[in-house]
Amino acid sequence: RPGDGGTSDSDYSKTVTRSFNVIAPAGHTVTVPSTQSITLTRKGTYNAITNRVTFGNWSKGQFTAVTAPTITGYTAHASANNVDETIGGGATAPSNETVTITYTINEESATVHYVDDDDSSRSIPDGTTSGKYGTSVNYSSLVPSGYTLASPGSYTFTDAANQSFTIHLNEGIESATVHYVDDDDSSRSIP
Repeated sequence: RPGDGGTSDSDYSKTVTRSFNVIAPAGHTVTVPSTQSITLTRKGTYNAITNRVTFGNWSKGQFTAVTAPTITGYTAHASANNVDETIGGGATAPSNETVTITYTINEESATVHYVDDDDSSRSIPDGTTSGKYGTSVNYSSLVPSGYTLASPGSYTFTDAANQSFTIHLNEGIESATVHYVDDDDSSRSIP
């Protein structure tokens, strides 16, 4: 009986909550999952001679894992307690829980196709590059040896599968200094 022997209603009923703390990347807004609540109860037997209540175990309840809000280009990570979980059933009432959801930016990759604008019959092997979602790579950092960039540009990584882009190249012109030597007279300078 509530109120007997120094007990109150809260000794017989407790609401346990699981709340969600979502730490979204800067510039992104997500809908935070609704707080889950379970009311657990237990019985108590009052002893009129000792003026004490002996409590039984708390009832059981079930929390359900939630799906983290999706942000394009990011992977969500929920704390370990974001699981289907049965709580209660023991002599001690469970505590409230908080599930924390964080995000990491995805690493993306792309195939780079090269075109020789000076000799279209020449095949240049494809390359690959990678970077974080939403970041860009400058074409000038991807030019193979012996070539120059035909026109400047950059590529921005998306969340698409099988990303690829094409860079147009010109054959590089290498300069060299030539020194002529007269085999008959090595002291003679030839311009």
